[in-house]
Parts: sequence; C-alpha cells; structure tokens
Amino acid sequence: MALADRIRQERKALKLTQEAVARRSGMTLNGYADIERGRARDPHLSTVVAISKALGVPLCQLLED
Repeated sequence: MALADRIRQERKALKLTQEAVARRSGMTLNGYADIERGRARDPHLSTVVAISKALGVPLCQLLED
C-alpha cells in the first residue's frame, strides 16, 4: 500500500477531514490533499512526521511496506 493510501486510511478511520489534518499538521489544505492523492510523490520527511503526529500514529506505521 502506498504512503498516500495509508495516510487516507488512517484519516478516515479517525473520521477526520483533510482540512482538519492539514490544520493539525501545519499544512495548507492543497498541500495535504496533494500528498493524500499521491500527487506529491516524495514529500519531505518533516511533512510526513507532522502528518503522523496529527493523526496520532507512529511514523513507522505510515512508512511500512
């Protein structure tokens, strides 16, 4: 499963909107949406760390293959 899919799955499991996760992680809605849609193919590690914190999941859970 791709990073974008894991992020989307975690967000939906928490019943959060893209806007809520973007706000929690300090990102713009468009920037977050691009990551979740797979348009941002290689996001910065700091961005993925911020998203994992916003979702309350360990970073390794988002990055595992």
